[in-house]
Amino acid sequence: MTPSKFISNYMKRKPPNNLNSLVADVSTDWLNKYTTRQSYIARLNFVSGEIKSFFLENGSRLKNPTRALDFGCGPGIFGAVATEFVDEVILMDQSEAMLKSFKDNEKLLADIVTDNGGCYISDHVTIINADEHSLREFEDKSFVLITAIGVYEYIAKPLDTLSEMLRCLDDKGVLLLSIPNEKSLFRKIEPTLNFILINTGKLLGIKRFKHREYTGFKAGFNFPNLNIEIPKLGGKILKIQKIPLGTEGMRKVIYPNLLFIIGKDS
Repeated sequence: MTPSKFISNYMKRKPPNNLNSLVADVSTDWLNKYTTRQSYIARLNFVSGEIKSFFLENGSRLKNPTRALDFGCGPGIFGAVATEFVDEVILMDQSEAMLKSFKDNEKLLADIVTDNGGCYISDHVTIINADEHSLREFEDKSFVLITAIGVYEYIAKPLDTLSEMLRCLDDKGVLLLSIPNEKSLFRKIEPTLNFILINTGKLLGIKRFKHREYTGFKAGFNFPNLNIEIPKLGGKILKIQKIPLGTEGMRKVIYPNLLFIIGKDS
């Protein structure tokens, strides 16, 4: 077995049980990534553009009151973008630390949304500390928009969760679901990169590399074929977009993530 194959297999292990502690170490600074890191800025620009386009094109067809769900919301940036278009946005995450980060950095969040050409409305936000199993508590067709950005790759039973998200989606609604692009060169080298960072961090006591123990799992995840599975679950793939790694130089033509834009097959 080659060294790269060994590392890739090693990184395919299940995520560690101490997720909350790993996330807590980086949660306080997570929102700042959307102002300083090219990859996060590009992701925000891309996804927020899709959110705005959906409501501009379909807003008049949606029944009031309207609701949106930011599933696995982290610091809540994508839900915040949606607040100007719906009556309620539910920010849902299993990490208490991430939800606390949202509360502590709400002004920065509002500034980021404004700088991105939007308007953040805090009164439209509801926070829920819960995991994917809590989706079953929502009624059918509860949301006109569901965002699941940078989270689906960590779910133990992805098809069950996708089925629940589609059940919760309104017939005229849209689900924005991102997954790693396994064909990207960036994803092919990511297991080795994370392996080096994790072990260097442990050796040198570098705290900010600790979360790589969890994010490293992402590159080795064996995804179901969503092109096949989404129609089986009652969904319809409207578009598949490539999310660039950045906004400048070569980063603009490197696509580590895919964005599935999914409607209901009704």
